[in-house]
Amino acid sequence: MKNFLLATFVGLLLISCGKKRTFHIKAINAVTGQPYAGLAYGVSGTKTAGNGEKQVYEHNGFLDANGEAYVTLKVKTGRTYNIGCTKPPNTCYVKDIKFTYAIQDEANPTFQFEYAECANIKLNIENVNCQGPNDKMNFQYRNRYSSFNGWSTDRLGCYSYESDFFQIPSGWIIYQWKVERNGILTNFEDSMYIAPNGSGIFIINY
Repeated sequence: MKNFLLATFVGLLLISCGKKRTFHIKAINAVTGQPYAGLAYGVSGTKTAGNGEKQVYEHNGFLDANGEAYVTLKVKTGRTYNIGCTKPPNTCYVKDIKFTYAIQDEANPTFQFEYAECANIKLNIENVNCQGPNDKMNFQYRNRYSSFNGWSTDRLGCYSYESDFFQIPSGWIIYQWKVERNGILTNFEDSMYIAPNGSGIFIINY
C-alpha cells in the first residue's frame, strides 16, 4: 500500500512540475523579410477546471529590436498553450493569428508570425478577341507569400469589367486566368509589384 501511495505521489508530482520548454516567438514582414520590433505578444494556457476550461496567462511582453522573444515555461501535461502576437498597423495579411502548443509537440518550437501592409489595386478585364457567347474565362490571384484565393465564377461571352480600387496585401501579386474559346482551353499568368500603401492597375486582356 505504501509503495502504491508513493508511486501515485511521484506521478502526480511529475505531472504538476511539467517539462521546461523554450518558445521562440518572432514576427516578420512577409514582403521585405524585415523584423517587426516592439509588437506585444502573449502566452496563455487552457486547463480543465470544475466549471469547464479556464484560461491561465503564463507570460507576456514585447518583441525585441530583432522582432524576437524567447519564453521558457514549465509545460504541463494535459494543458494546451496559445501563443499570440498583436498585428502592426495597416495590416492586410496575417499568416497565423494564433499558434497552439502541447507537451507532446516539438521540444523547443519557433512560432513565426508574418504580416504584410495594405496596398490598392484596380482590375481591368476585357475579352478583346471575343468569338461569341460561349467564350468562358476564370481568374484567381495570390501574393508570393500566400495561397491562391480560388477561381472566380465564369465570365462569359464578350466580357468587360473595370473595378474600383480595392485593398490587397502589398508585394508581388500573381494573377492566373484560363480562357476556353472554340473548345480550346488556354492558361495565362502574370504578376506585378505594388509597394505598401501604393496603388496599381492590373489589366487582363484575353
